[in-house]
Amino acid sequence: MLCGAVAQAGHVSAQRYLIGGKKILSKYEPLVIQYAFRTVALLAIMPFWSDFGTMALSSNRIFWIGVAGVIGANLWIQYANVHARSKPTVDVSFTEPIQSLTPFLVTLAAISFGEHPSIQGWAGIALISFGNLLHLREGMSPLSREYWQPFVQFMLPRNFEFLGKDQQEELLERRSAILWSYGSACVGAVGLIFDATLVRHGSVALGFALQGVFLGGWFFFLSRRSNEKRASLADRVRAHIVPVLILCIAWTLMVLFTNTAFRLAPVGYIGTLKRLYLPILLIFSVLFLGEKKAKLRIMPNSLITVGAVFLAFDGSFAKLVDRFEDFLDFLM
Repeated sequence: MLCGAVAQAGHVSAQRYLIGGKKILSKYEPLVIQYAFRTVALLAIMPFWSDFGTMALSSNRIFWIGVAGVIGANLWIQYANVHARSKPTVDVSFTEPIQSLTPFLVTLAAISFGEHPSIQGWAGIALISFGNLLHLREGMSPLSREYWQPFVQFMLPRNFEFLGKDQQEELLERRSAILWSYGSACVGAVGLIFDATLVRHGSVALGFALQGVFLGGWFFFLSRRSNEKRASLADRVRAHIVPVLILCIAWTLMVLFTNTAFRLAPVGYIGTLKRLYLPILLIFSVLFLGEKKAKLRIMPNSLITVGAVFLAFDGSFAKLVDRFEDFLDFLM
């Protein structure tokens, strides 16, 4: 999981570099490239990597439901992610911690089905909630009335109409990035359940290769609809080959490491430990993206990461996945 976390942080940083301030690639072009690269890589290693060709559990139908769920969930997740990461005035170290809400939301879903967390799980929920409260109220005084208002992160300041045009655009981009990130986190909770369903019932390489074919084709279609006049994609890739290679290799390694871990440990443990990429991303955003405010986000991100680790050792998510699979078995 540590290797997967480093790979995920590298992928997010590379994607932000390519579609952020410099706009080297359009929003959808990195998705086309990374899915194409990963699909070829997974199909190439499938005959040689035995772990990816064996069934963890014996239900072929559930595997195909998992494939369909992963494709459907990631259609929205990746669409939302590139919209959040492409805002030039909003740091990726600000939007990405919102993704920590995914295990939090999965645990809430488990509670709704009667699977109550342990004391440690409740502590994890509290830490993630408090960390997000601090993080999303960055720059606000705790003594102000607005600081304690629910959903204040979605609101514009009262003096918005009297601000300059640049400030207004920056605030609108910030709110838009937050909304996209919340949308990604919410659907990510569903995607995490289907990830676990797929990897426990069939070939990871085949499942995620199929995902790459469908999603790569869809985002290629979206990229071709753009009316932006740019140099050819091949020329832009050649001119920035290093970040493009980091994007593709990190994206592929993330799937290999994370989903291998899904087979070696309980799904709830791995699903929540994916958030370990957040502190690594903070380091990368300072070193490679020049985000000066990332250093100020260490404390809330530390709380979020510790909360995710606490949830990793709670069994609620694993029980929720088991219930979901039992329900699918019942339907079939």
